[in-house]
Amino acid sequence: MTTSVLGAGASCHAGYPLANELGDALVAWLAQNPTPVNEMYGGNIKELGQLYGNLQDLERILTDLENCPSGSRAATLDAASRRYAIRDMRIMIPEFFRSLRQQPAGHYERLARERIQPGDVVITLNYDLALERELRRAGLWEIGDGYGFSLGIDGIPRSQVTILKLHGSANWLEVVFSGMKGVFQAPPDTFGSRPVVFPGGVRVLKLFRGRARPSGAPRHGRRLPSDHHANAEKALLRANVFRC
Repeated sequence: MTTSVLGAGASCHAGYPLANELGDALVAWLAQNPTPVNEMYGGNIKELGQLYGNLQDLERILTDLENCPSGSRAATLDAASRRYAIRDMRIMIPEFFRSLRQQPAGHYERLARERIQPGDVVITLNYDLALERELRRAGLWEIGDGYGFSLGIDGIPRSQVTILKLHGSANWLEVVFSGMKGVFQAPPDTFGSRPVVFPGGVRVLKLFRGRARPSGAPRHGRRLPSDHHANAEKALLRANVFRC
């Protein structure tokens, strides 16, 4: 078994921005794509950029919105405005990533074709879906159990490769932007109480009993096991070959 580790920025070649570029890239995309959904949910994001001057330090800004520290610019907003700004980020960042999915991901395509073998594990700190797409095209990955836990969906073949996404994923609701210790580094207990994975792209979100799911999506959400990070450690210890 080979365990590969893909650090933050591995998806830049596929057009996905780094964390410190994400906020401003999102604002630029909203301006270039004034769809009804983007207009509905993008206004608060644009105003947030104006409040802070830019969205380069998006992690700190979202953590400010969660914790509202005294003296922060987020503290000048009322509770409802902060809550809506966080909600809109959770909606629009997956939408932004969805718009990038058709761009070529040559490095991942070559990795899937030439390096990754059945039984391998890939640990990644990236939250886009370009890697999953290329591994699935190579016949190596399936969503049913490909993230290291089963969604319990009948009719989907077992995944031959496991992907462990330690910073969350664009198709995991309520995980990528969790607050507390920083929105891009969710603490282990974050994964214990949220329905997170939905097959297909995240579209307009609707709230059902306090939980978010894609409009029209089947109820296949499953909670991530609390030992998700421990699984990555085990994969590293079991690996015959370790590759970064």
